[in-house]
Amino acid sequence: MRVTDEDLELINALQIAPRAPWSVLGSVLRRNPSALAARWQRLKEAGVAWVIAYPKNVGGRGATALIALTSVPGRRQELLDWLLPLPLVASIEDSGGTHDLNLTVLTLDYTQLATEVLAPLRASQLIAHLNTSLVTAERATGGVWRLDALTSAQERELTRMTPAPSHRRKEDPAGLPALLEALGEDGRADVNHLAEVMGVHPSTAGRRLRQAVDEEAITFRCDMAQYDSGYPVMCQWFARVPPEDHDRVHAFLRRYRTLRLLLSVTGEANLVFTIWLRHPGEILQLELDLLAAVPTVRLLRTDSGLAMYKRMGRLLSPNSRAKFSYLGG
Repeated sequence: MRVTDEDLELINALQIAPRAPWSVLGSVLRRNPSALAARWQRLKEAGVAWVIAYPKNVGGRGATALIALTSVPGRRQELLDWLLPLPLVASIEDSGGTHDLNLTVLTLDYTQLATEVLAPLRASQLIAHLNTSLVTAERATGGVWRLDALTSAQERELTRMTPAPSHRRKEDPAGLPALLEALGEDGRADVNHLAEVMGVHPSTAGRRLRQAVDEEAITFRCDMAQYDSGYPVMCQWFARVPPEDHDRVHAFLRRYRTLRLLLSVTGEANLVFTIWLRHPGEILQLELDLLAAVPTVRLLRTDSGLAMYKRMGRLLSPNSRAKFSYLGG
């Protein structure tokens, strides 16, 4: 399937408003809503684009970790095959640096991280070395990047139609695990489908969905195959930044519309960021520009990932398209 400009416009619109009704999307894109729904179905079935839902860790709730692994010589594929089905391992990518694999792990708390993730990894006969960085703040995640296929006016119109959360949660809303499971395969699933999967009345499913979104217990993201996006190079940097300069680095990096990740972490590197780029030559230029803007930054490691095997629970093919086997995460 060849991805067209109209496809990119639709994906861009869903990046801004992942669950917007087809009537709203049709009005903004000046397209027939039924035609848009059919186009989206084709993109989804081809693994080009998809909408996911996942828990949002705010207010100290949840525990996220970045884990770099080096396999025992000759056992890398065996290690990858073991890791792929693990639901707490949300993402797995090839490392172009000193390690073999980079993992992103999402758990409910540090106890689960220690007992259900780190303990099995440390006991594994497949792993020669591992390094763990705990995420202390999520400054930007994959939901912020944009394709820039829409006009500024269209983006503003869609943004106005996307309600902002009204308040932060003190505890998880009722039925959150079941809701996340129901949304796992398709973040745009309608209320009737959610009710059927959750075993509740549609009005109950709708109320739980609204509460989860309103209280920032859940977030939605429209994602797509990297090689179809026009930005085939993924690069991740591990940096040491004085605490007082974190906001300056954040402001600089937000200039890049394909910023995929910006995290404050523990360890020698205290800031990690990932950006999709058009070609490898942009890596050096970005580094020069960053150091010119914030001279106190120390770039400790640059890791240009060669392949992504799993992204937020979704298995990926070698061409970066989704296989549509959702394994959690």
